[in-house]
This record gives sequence, C-alpha cells and structure tokens, in this order.
Amino acid sequence: MASVSADWGTLLTETGKAVWCEVSVVADALCVRAQHACTVVGSYRELLGVRAPLQASRSKVNQEAAVTLIADLLVWLTVQGSAPDEALCRAQQLYEAGEAA
Repeated sequence: MASVSADWGTLLTETGKAVWCEVSVVADALCVRAQHACTVVGSYRELLGVRAPLQASRSKVNQEAAVTLIADLLVWLTVQGSAPDEALCRAQQLYEAGEAA
C-alpha cells in the first residue's frame, strides 16, 4: 500500500478490520501516462512482430521495444526538421517533473 498511496492505515471494526488509503492525484496522472505508454508500446511491439503478451514479457522485451520506439521517434523528428536532442531534453524534464510532483 505504501508504494501506491499517499497514506494508508487500518481501522478496527466490529467484524474485523478495514484498510483505508489516500491516493494522490499525481499518482493517478502517472498511472494514466503509464497506461498510455503501455498502449503505444503494445502497438509498437506488434509492428516489430513480437507476439508474446505484453504482461508475459515485462522487462527485457518491453524495454527493448520502448528503446527502439524512442530511437525511431528521434529519426522521425530529424526527418521533420526538429532537433532530437531538444525533444529528449524536454521529455526528461517532463519525466522528472512527474516524478517530483
């Protein structure tokens, strides 16, 4: 509970105990961003021909698909005439702002 909530605890009741928690709005926003990324990486894995379920290969395969997607997006930005370094810097800033909030 501590890793997914702002605060939590238990209350004794007549029939046992109840668990309560406070979920941060920031945590909700991070969950939405993570869900968006999951959807995109899942679609990208299909383009790459990876057939394993998204949850079945959590770490290495998903990380490789995400890294390949980022590299392809950097190429796409370059072709569009944008500076990929600026995009990476901005993405890092957005990530850090979400982590700190």
